[in-house]
Amino acid sequence: MRDDDTVHAKSAKFTTTRWTLVGHAQNPLSDQHVQAVSALASKYWKPVYYFIRAKGYPLQRAEDLTQEFFLNFLERDWIRRADRTRGRFRTFLLAILVRFLCDQGPRRGSRQKRFEQAIVSVSSLLTDKDRKFEPAKGESPDDIFMQRWAAGLMEHVCAEVEQDFAAQGEAVRYQVFRDACLAESERKLSQMALAKQYGLSRDQVRTALDQVREAFRRAFRNELRLDGCSKSEIEGELGDLMRLVEA
Repeated sequence: MRDDDTVHAKSAKFTTTRWTLVGHAQNPLSDQHVQAVSALASKYWKPVYYFIRAKGYPLQRAEDLTQEFFLNFLERDWIRRADRTRGRFRTFLLAILVRFLCDQGPRRGSRQKRFEQAIVSVSSLLTDKDRKFEPAKGESPDDIFMQRWAAGLMEHVCAEVEQDFAAQGEAVRYQVFRDACLAESERKLSQMALAKQYGLSRDQVRTALDQVREAFRRAFRNELRLDGCSKSEIEGELGDLMRLVEA
């Protein structure tokens, strides 16, 4: 696994801790300022967009407001208010998003061209499935924000764990776990079927499952710590995240 104090920010092409990333985003004089803002926008774009849609804004308006919100990181220095000592970064982001929406008038225009020139291509941040999202009746926007954050974290950790096992020459261990735990319910394989498919013993299958499961736990703990969670918060959220893995 990677060092527990680092995370790969793919969109920014450098390795950094989450709060070092925030530090670069807070400092307009940093050589990595725009890269850091782009990395944060890419990571949190969907939670913000889904929250705004859940607040009742139509598709185009929600996309415009999401762009507008992240532009404030550059133009109004809202990111400068983030403080690791005050708790989780996602909680900070949600709080300023709520305040931001309270200030919006009904006719703010799109700033997509300016946003893409300054930060990141919008087309890479949302899929057709995201654009078709409609909040269920009675579903809390706050809950939707956190669900999308967890979904994004899940995608990131899956890719990280898979890459780590591949780098160790143990890609088959991740594949065994994927087919046992991450596949759609009807496609999940039993330990006996996995042993037959991959030419392993039942003990080797069980060992692979245990090793990958532990790798997920380490990766989730690292991500939660970088988000600013306390030790008790990490252990509390870890169970929920692991249930996503083995749903």
